[in-house]
Amino acid sequence: MSLHHEDFERAAPVDVPVPPTADYELIRDALSQQMLAGIGRFQLAERKAAKVQADQMAHAEKARLEAEWQRSYRIHCGLAQENWEKLLGHEPEAVMMALEEAFADNASEATCVDVGTEDGTNYATVVILFGSAQMVPERTPSFTPTGRHTTKKRTKADRNAIYVAALASTVLATVKEGVAVAPSVEEFRVVVMRKDSGAATPADFLTPIFSGSFRRSNLERVRWRDVDPIALLLTADEAVFTRKGAAGDVMPISLGGSSGLQQMLDAFKSLVSKD
Repeated sequence: MSLHHEDFERAAPVDVPVPPTADYELIRDALSQQMLAGIGRFQLAERKAAKVQADQMAHAEKARLEAEWQRSYRIHCGLAQENWEKLLGHEPEAVMMALEEAFADNASEATCVDVGTEDGTNYATVVILFGSAQMVPERTPSFTPTGRHTTKKRTKADRNAIYVAALASTVLATVKEGVAVAPSVEEFRVVVMRKDSGAATPADFLTPIFSGSFRRSNLERVRWRDVDPIALLLTADEAVFTRKGAAGDVMPISLGGSSGLQQMLDAFKSLVSKD
């Protein structure tokens, strides 16, 4: 429930390491060893000539290696600058790659499914796969009246409250990381799909439970240590999130005739079934 507290390193141009200087003595010694291999110990003139030749070859090899490394360095610097400019320029492939790399180690699976510009706003659409409320343990550590360690059963309302807090923290952490690694994205459009292995029917195995948009300009003003993640989730632009009953069960959101959301759901059902 505190994933959103994490700080993420902001994107920056790749710092290509400057190539080293070739070790002349190492090259010379290796060449000398090769050239002296077939010359007897007492063939002094031949050994001296071989060493002179090895010395000359070592200078040439040192120059060749350093020229090759410099060429490679210039190429990699050019590629790094090109990739950085693509990222800043909101080139879809570059933005998607940056987000995918950043999300690869997240606790909950997340993936970028769309990058574009609409009404002058650069956006990225992110789908997060999240578990069901069953991920919250039924029991919590406690103490008996005499001070002994024990556990007590959580109410369904308590489990749902923890579940929603974890969901909100996950969404905010994902978006916060996106803000850090994709500097051109001004708006993150988020859809959360609940993956429930305990679902009553196949149709309920994967269902959308949240959708909303988060603007970079708003997120950069957030005091992450103090913010209420649930409040920030519920006040997202165009937020859709439904809870039901006294226990506050999280319900699937209505597709509402949204063909885009339906297509996304169908695509992810196909992908998840192959995992």
